[in-house]
Amino acid sequence: MCARLPSLGWRENFLRAAELRKPEFIPCRLIPTEPVWNIHHKELGDLALKYPAIHLSKPGTSLRSPRAYIDQFGCKWHFCREGDYGYVVENPLGSWSRLRDLIIPDPEDGLLVHAGPLMPWDEVYKGLRTAREAGELVRASFEYGFLFERLSYLRGYSNLLVDFLRKPPELFDLTERLTQYSMELVERLLRFDGLDAVFFGDDLGNQDRMPMAKSTFREVLYPCYRRIFRSVREAGAHVYMESDGHMVEVADDLIDAGVTILRLQDRVNGLENIAAKCKGRICLDIDLDRQFIMPFGTPEQVRTHVEHVVDILGSRKGGLMLGAELYLPAPMNNVEAALETMEKCMWY
Repeated sequence: MCARLPSLGWRENFLRAAELRKPEFIPCRLIPTEPVWNIHHKELGDLALKYPAIHLSKPGTSLRSPRAYIDQFGCKWHFCREGDYGYVVENPLGSWSRLRDLIIPDPEDGLLVHAGPLMPWDEVYKGLRTAREAGELVRASFEYGFLFERLSYLRGYSNLLVDFLRKPPELFDLTERLTQYSMELVERLLRFDGLDAVFFGDDLGNQDRMPMAKSTFREVLYPCYRRIFRSVREAGAHVYMESDGHMVEVADDLIDAGVTILRLQDRVNGLENIAAKCKGRICLDIDLDRQFIMPFGTPEQVRTHVEHVVDILGSRKGGLMLGAELYLPAPMNNVEAALETMEKCMWY
């Protein structure tokens, strides 16, 4: 039997889903991480041909290898395996006495890339022009972990949690400097005519709760998000925000700040909680359970889970996207079960 193909292009359908304007299908993506792609690119390529309505997001080639790397803020990173995200092992602001010596990158030098070198602006604009000329979604991506996680990279996670309790003036000085830097990067992105969306990522949650009180989020982080995101919205582009962990308590605040597409994890937040907070108000990009069901479940559990997500959060109006993000071990029978079920459920 031939695979069903959409009549709408990916960009138009994506925007209809984001804006709750009755898309033709639920935008579904297969998102292998670099280590998975390095091992399984042949099988994943074959699956992409078998399920052509599902978008394959190939990872770029990174410079991440088992080595130390010092980023533009002076944070020292370590990577356990080629292509992994890595973690910060030295924090330049372990003591607030060093704040006066902190160097903020020059916005003119380029766009931050997560744990990598700056991307020059001519290269950023070239990529956006290529997407526009090809009729693809014109999206720009911020460094993942641009505010909350950047604070933790600079201060150290434990120090930052103490700061959230004590709220020293240095904390607000630092968040203001990071916010102003982000605003200047956004201003340069928005110089490009025809930008559809700006992608932001900041992991606000732990496994079963947030690492801060909601009141602390609203006092320290929310005003910064609001300034950054509203500048994007005022220019007519979508704000796509990805946040891992349990963070559904602040979904209302993120929506108010200007987020129009929210990517979050399903099981750690609870599908019913997500539906109660967000369904019909915003577009949800659901990160299909990558911790348990996708890597360690059975194909039948994968199928049941995908169907359940669509049943709880799907609507003919739109407002739902699905993404299967793959981490090792990524058994291919589970990957195919996810693709098969997404293809079955994606059509309205």
